[in-house]
Amino acid sequence: MAEGVAELIPSEYRSYEPAIAEALAYFLARLHPSAQQTIQRSFRDLDSSVSATAALVTVMRHCPTLHKLGQVLARDRRLAPEVRAHLQELEAFDATLPVADLERLVRESLGDAVAEYDIVPTPERALEASVAYVVPATWIRPGAGRRERAMLKILKPGLKEQLRSELDTLSGVAKLLDNRCEHYALAPIEFHETFEAVRALLEEESDFESELRNLEEAWAVYRANSNVQVPRPLPFSNERCLAMRFVPGVKITQSIEELPRAQRRALAVRLGKAMLCDALFSAKDTTIVHGDPHAGNLLRCSDGRIGILDWSLVGRLERSDREALLLVLVGAASLSSRKVRDGLALLGLRIEPGSAASEVVSESLSMVVRGRRPGVGWLLGVFDALLKAGVVFPAQLAMLRKNLFTIKGVLADIDPGYSLEREFAKQAAYWFAREWPRRVRRWPFARDYALPIATTDIVEVYAKLPLTLARWIRKPGQSPAVDGR
Repeated sequence: MAEGVAELIPSEYRSYEPAIAEALAYFLARLHPSAQQTIQRSFRDLDSSVSATAALVTVMRHCPTLHKLGQVLARDRRLAPEVRAHLQELEAFDATLPVADLERLVRESLGDAVAEYDIVPTPERALEASVAYVVPATWIRPGAGRRERAMLKILKPGLKEQLRSELDTLSGVAKLLDNRCEHYALAPIEFHETFEAVRALLEEESDFESELRNLEEAWAVYRANSNVQVPRPLPFSNERCLAMRFVPGVKITQSIEELPRAQRRALAVRLGKAMLCDALFSAKDTTIVHGDPHAGNLLRCSDGRIGILDWSLVGRLERSDREALLLVLVGAASLSSRKVRDGLALLGLRIEPGSAASEVVSESLSMVVRGRRPGVGWLLGVFDALLKAGVVFPAQLAMLRKNLFTIKGVLADIDPGYSLEREFAKQAAYWFAREWPRRVRRWPFARDYALPIATTDIVEVYAKLPLTLARWIRKPGQSPAVDGR
């Protein structure tokens, strides 16, 4: 098992391996006895020749929190291909519950709606996810004569109690890690505060009433989007079953290597725009962000659109959040540490002068000077370094970081040559050009645009561009210079 843990840790985090192994042992030892028995039975069924990673993935299947972790890691290209292949099995797989039990579960979950809507499930084609079974079905709207296709998301029996127990155990894991940082010679990280920040978000995943509201909101947002298809919720949804219209398509990464290069690039462009740019560049006060964009939740539809499933976890970016994120990137592009710090502070990240976090900001700007483009990858690097420096992330920002990390991995599998940074810059330039006539007639410090950056900030970036380029091509031996203003 320890070997399997080692294979799931990117090389730059290998110093954390002993702490993670101890944390996993602590977690498994405190699982509910029924969960431990299920895992032991699964181990007995394994072939003796399976790898340590495959054995660990077997454990993850039976623990919702670890299952979710595996889905996030599945597209991390820093891991070995064979390790990622095992983890990708967690994105979606055939339901393990017997067909008769699945059919009974559907009927119990839907109650009188089965007869009212003449719902006919096909449990033999059901899939299993981290918290639910997904069962295809057909139904008839009362008064209509044509059957329609549906997907029924049925909460696993006992899931809420299991998830609550695991989250309680993870609080103990966080306290353990807080106390063991010095023992393992690790920088002090507020694990407990970080775990508690995302706890509420994970609990939402088993709340179908909340997911139904999210799905209704997402469907309204994307219904007119020519690049995206979101399943429409159906009238017989309830707290135990989320019913939605069937979206025809295949898993977005399925047989992706067989597609022509141009088609893969077009797919990546649509996905990058839908999952990031549409949320960042908007005139709305609040935009919605899918909180769990692993490949199992994304479809390649027959009409070329991208199907986006599973809206149990969502983030919402207020205009102030988008302004702050773009201020960080503007600060990086203009090599202004003050703007970077101001943007991070607006995101709720405390950067104390002279702290390790302050050093992260300085080093991140030095990377830009040395030629690193300030984009999504650079921003993720900043977030990771701040976490290792002990900065506690607010829950919504922690979710956004996970979203960016996951979607970059999926995009790399679709088209390794696609650059989310270039797409981001392209969309920013598009909105700047589109809004320029309005900007020239208004107060230059206004930010209420789809590109929520003040005109003065944009002008500063362009004004400093020659100096920035000169720093990028400085002579060998020259030390990088960063503007402290």
